[in-house]
Amino acid sequence: MDLMDKTTLARNIMLVEAAREACAAAYNAGIPVIMLKGAALLEQGICRLDERQMTDVDLLVKPGDLEAFEKLVSDLGYGPLDSSSQAWHKILSPEAPPLIIDVHTGLRHVKDAAGLWKTAVETPAGKHVLVSDLPDQFLHLAAHTLLHHGRLEDRTLRDLARLLEYAYRDTRGEPLLRCPPVAQSPARGAARTRFWLETASLSDLYALSPAVHPVLERLASAHPGLAGAGELVRFEPRGLGKIKRRFFEKAARRHSNFLEYFLPVLYRPGLFISGLFPGGKFLKRRYGRDSWTNRFRRPFQLLRNIFIPHPSRKV
Repeated sequence: MDLMDKTTLARNIMLVEAAREACAAAYNAGIPVIMLKGAALLEQGICRLDERQMTDVDLLVKPGDLEAFEKLVSDLGYGPLDSSSQAWHKILSPEAPPLIIDVHTGLRHVKDAAGLWKTAVETPAGKHVLVSDLPDQFLHLAAHTLLHHGRLEDRTLRDLARLLEYAYRDTRGEPLLRCPPVAQSPARGAARTRFWLETASLSDLYALSPAVHPVLERLASAHPGLAGAGELVRFEPRGLGKIKRRFFEKAARRHSNFLEYFLPVLYRPGLFISGLFPGGKFLKRRYGRDSWTNRFRRPFQLLRNIFIPHPSRKV
């Protein structure tokens, strides 16, 4: 194991333990929590602790539980992260990076996250650690960087490939070998078919095919044994979705500052108003206080960030 792997392993162990501690405390308080993204992949054993880098852990809580969960996180020694509306951090030592927990009450690719709680599953860690089921995890990973950062990252394709290998296991829990579908056992073929039927159904429910299709095309090109034409056709956008897909395709090819802000609004127009005029809690966390000055300042800062990009600016 080289130095990079050892650093990743040490960092991930600390972050996963931090997430487990928060989830256990929340469970004891009657607050359900879902691990997201990298933390979920590591917790399920889909990725090894030494191979999937993380800078923070993402946790999902119900909107009505947010205040109680934030108090719980504060009691565990975390404080609000400067200039962030939802992240908390704990400094263990001056030499080590802080532990960061990013707390979400919703996800951009899902208009109503209530359904995620109905299908959440337990991990080997126990009842206190929940993750979304595999189809929901796949869609979240596929859409996340496009809807949040206006680009498609190589790590996204790696994460999706590992998730598919895990999803295609047969009934004995054996992983899928990297081989064409025709060479798969009937059990593995059935697992593959079931996974894609469920994932495509969810994608239709979320109206997410314009964002998922460009990602799936690249995944099929990079890992032809895991996805192909049969899967792509299930996510082919229809009607207005074909036009939307063009914008997501541009972002998948190359990052654009305009698309970084435009894609979330294209997918969910209501995000435009909430982005320009956020609530008082957001303003207090992001700008230090909820004031009329900051309410007036917010729309102009957001528009400036769209047309005059700067790496240090946050929205």
